[in-house]
Amino acid sequence: MVMDRAIAAKDQPPRPGARGRSGRYHISLPPPPAPRVVRRAVEAPGATALASPRPDGAGHPPFLRTARSPDRARLGRRQSAIIYSEANFGGADGKTANGLVRHSERYEILAVIDSEKAGLDAGEVLGDGPNAIPIRRDVAEALACAGCTPDYFII
Repeated sequence: MVMDRAIAAKDQPPRPGARGRSGRYHISLPPPPAPRVVRRAVEAPGATALASPRPDGAGHPPFLRTARSPDRARLGRRQSAIIYSEANFGGADGKTANGLVRHSERYEILAVIDSEKAGLDAGEVLGDGPNAIPIRRDVAEALACAGCTPDYFII
């Protein structure tokens, strides 16, 4: 009979406040609550309402996207950008700019701004050969050579 109690007690979870083998108290805590996500719709001029991403549609207002500015990545066109990397392009401190000029799949780089290397080709500065991305002295010169307003200005 004593053996049966020992086996039964072994299979049961410890009582709150009971001491275990190490002499410490066993405390059972409730599981943490699930994280709560709060999203708010923002009225924008020319915006259209989209359906809620939740399957039940409860708890969230409809999401809005501006109708006059389509998602260019979805349309397959790369977004244009000008990179500002003053006195750092081609060196270790300009590694983000260097990587974007070499390998960017998301952006079409129109120009790089660096007054110390103005007039050179960005590919030649990086040692990769010419890539038709000019390096310009300032923002006005970069915008003039780009021929259009870029989607992004990357610092």
